[in-house]
Amino acid sequence: MAGATAIFNAGAYAGPAFGSLLAAWLLSRHGWHVMFWVIGVIGLAWLVPWLVWFRLPEHSRWLTDSERDHITGRRGTSAQDAAAGTPALRALAKQRTIWVLAIAQGTAGYTQYLFSTWLPSYLEHVHGLSVFASGTYSAIPYIAAVIGGVAIGTLSDRLLKAGGTHSGNRRIGVAACLLASSVVLAAPAISSTASAPAV
Repeated sequence: MAGATAIFNAGAYAGPAFGSLLAAWLLSRHGWHVMFWVIGVIGLAWLVPWLVWFRLPEHSRWLTDSERDHITGRRGTSAQDAAAGTPALRALAKQRTIWVLAIAQGTAGYTQYLFSTWLPSYLEHVHGLSVFASGTYSAIPYIAAVIGGVAIGTLSDRLLKAGGTHSGNRRIGVAACLLASSVVLAAPAISSTASAPAV
């Protein structure tokens, strides 16, 4: 399950990886106006198939009744309740697991924002890189996140399979990865241009 989620989540990092390269190339060759329009048009172009094909399981026309019931049953909601829009936020807010996930996701989101906003300008102003070079270096953490995320997701499945859901192996792995990611705080102390994105 974690492996499949990691593959799905890899798209969130693959986008900025390729986007950093594309945006840096457009900005250095054609200026920010062209970059702004090209990136915007790509986003709008993706919106069209999303609006056409995306549906919640209870509203999807291509699912059979058994598939729909299986999906909604696995998420703890019947098709009737989901269709009626039964609120579940209050019940979720009472679960400790949800709060832990929110904190983990919040720190991951902050780190991603740091890489997409601070790192390019840092490489450009402190290390004297060109716009294209800083964008290229800024793609490195995202590429590593795609590869590392899938690998860690696969490892997480193995840990869960070996110890069960109550062993705590997966939680320990998540905590270890979050602590390891704090190495990014050492980036300003790195003098080597090639080493800064790797940290």
